[in-house]
Amino acid sequence: MHRLHWWSALAWVALTALPTAAADLSSIERSVSKEPRYTGTPQYLLLAFGEEARTRVWVVLDGDRLFVDRNRNGDLTDDGPPIRRPKDSGWFNVGDVPDADGRTGHLSARLMARGNDTNGWSFQLRFPIRDKYEQWVRYSPFGTSPAAAPIVHLDGPLQIGFLNNRDDQQPIRSGDDISLVRGETDEQSVWIGTPNFGTDVLPSAVNFRCSSSAYQIDRAIKTDRPTLTIEFPSCDPKDDPIVREIRLDGD
Repeated sequence: MHRLHWWSALAWVALTALPTAAADLSSIERSVSKEPRYTGTPQYLLLAFGEEARTRVWVVLDGDRLFVDRNRNGDLTDDGPPIRRPKDSGWFNVGDVPDADGRTGHLSARLMARGNDTNGWSFQLRFPIRDKYEQWVRYSPFGTSPAAAPIVHLDGPLQIGFLNNRDDQQPIRSGDDISLVRGETDEQSVWIGTPNFGTDVLPSAVNFRCSSSAYQIDRAIKTDRPTLTIEFPSCDPKDDPIVREIRLDGD
C-alpha cells in the first residue's frame, strides 16, 4: 500500500514547507471587470502565485487564443495581443508574471488545453519554481464563467495528501474515498503540492520528472526524499501501535 504515483514525484523542500497552512482560496473573489470580444466560448482560469496567493492573474482561453491579465487589474483588454497557440506545440507560454509586491517575478507557466465546446474543456499546467522544482496540474476542467473558474495556487506552501484508487485519481477529502480491507494488499498514491480550488481540480503537485535530460535525472537521484510514517492500532488496545516507515521514492 505504498507506491508513489509517478506524476507526483517529491522534492526535499517539501520537508520544511509542509507545516505552513495554505491560503483560503475559497475567499478569493472571482470576477473580471472588462473582457474582449470572443470568437468562441471562453474558458476561465485564475492563477494565484506566492505564499499567500496575493498575485492573481486571469487566464481565458478562446479557441486558439489565450488572454492573460498580465497587469492583474481584472481588465483583459489592456494587456497587448492574446497569445496564439503555437503551430508545432500544444502548449501556450503564459509568459513571466510580475508579483504584486512589485519586486519579484514568477517564471513562465505553460498551459495546454484540450476538448471542445460540446464536451467541455480541460487544462494541464506546468510551472517552474525557480531552481527548486516544478509544479504540475494534471488535466482539470476550466470554468465557463469567472465565478465558476478554478483557482490554481502556484509557488505556495506545500502539503501532503493521498489520491483515491479510482481511475480519476481525485484527492482524498473524506473517509469515503478510502477502502482498506484487513489482510489484503492495497496501493495508495501520494501527492505533495499545493491544494487548488474548484470542482474536480487536482492539486499543484511537485514534480521532478519534468525532463529526460541528464541534469534533471541526476538532480532527482541525488535529492533526499521524505519518509512516510504510518501508525496502525494493534488488535489488543494494551499493545503498542504498529509503526511502518516507507521511503517515497517517486516510482
